[in-house]
Amino acid sequence: MSMRRRLFKGVCGPLLAVCALVGVLWAGSYRSIALAKMPVSAGGTRWELTSYRGVLAISVTDDYPMDALAHARAYPDNDEIAAAWDERYWTAAIAGLAFEDTQVWIQDLEGDLVARRWTALNLPYWLLLSLTLLGPLHAVFACCRSYRWTTHNQCADCGYDLGDGEICQACAARAMIVGATSRMHLVR
Repeated sequence: MSMRRRLFKGVCGPLLAVCALVGVLWAGSYRSIALAKMPVSAGGTRWELTSYRGVLAISVTDDYPMDALAHARAYPDNDEIAAAWDERYWTAAIAGLAFEDTQVWIQDLEGDLVARRWTALNLPYWLLLSLTLLGPLHAVFACCRSYRWTTHNQCADCGYDLGDGEICQACAARAMIVGATSRMHLVR
């Protein structure tokens, strides 16, 4: 199987698309602040996503006091906001990774401020990109290993020495015992 087919087969193709998306979001996070608030009904949980300066902040507000629609906004980059963000999300965190559990004051329908529990997980984009690259990197490793095995007269699937034959004896025996799987190729 060619390297290109193996890379885009199964879950690797969508993971490469997610890697590209994370890269675009990471680059865009240094140009502006993106804020997305999910819809919530009174007494429900409000989810918010904020992307800025290399960090994706996911926050949850419990027992939200009023109904609110979903909305998304992008704000231009600002030196004062950037300094405050860096102080909060990079200095107080370990390489951008942080968890916060605190209290926030929110206005209810009557205009009174009520205290609500606020929880946030801050994920740096470098971590998200690293995690999404694991699948495609494993596929590249498997392709290179398979190529190396076939050039040394070994089975492309298990690495067993083929000797003078074209049929892998280990894969054939495994197929007889447990049944053939879609991954096994008995003929080289």
